Amino acid sequence: MNRPGVLGLTYEISGTHPRCSHGSLLPGGGESFIKAFPGKIVSSNISDNDLYLDRHLPIGAGKIGFRKVLELLKGIGFKGTLNLEVDTDEDRLYGWDLS
Repeated sequence: MNRPGVLGLTYEISGTHPRCSHGSLLPGGGESFIKAFPGKIVSSNISDNDLYLDRHLPIGAGKIGFRKVLELLKGIGFKGTLNLEVDTDEDRLYGWDLS
């Protein structure tokens, strides 16, 4: 299949840190992935972790530097979707003051 725009890649933010469980499989971590496929990334799964296990924590509950990651995505002209990937409904509301 050689039709542009039909298939793309999803960038898994929490799982691509070099010290994270399966991030070590990606030489250079997520930054190298973003730079290698600038026109192919169509979505990104976003969650936090402790930089060791891909635990799908709420954003801000772990140690990922999201500012740098989002700046890299912006730098390649990323216009895809950001999919919040957390484990529980409570995690989706982490840090929100709903009172």
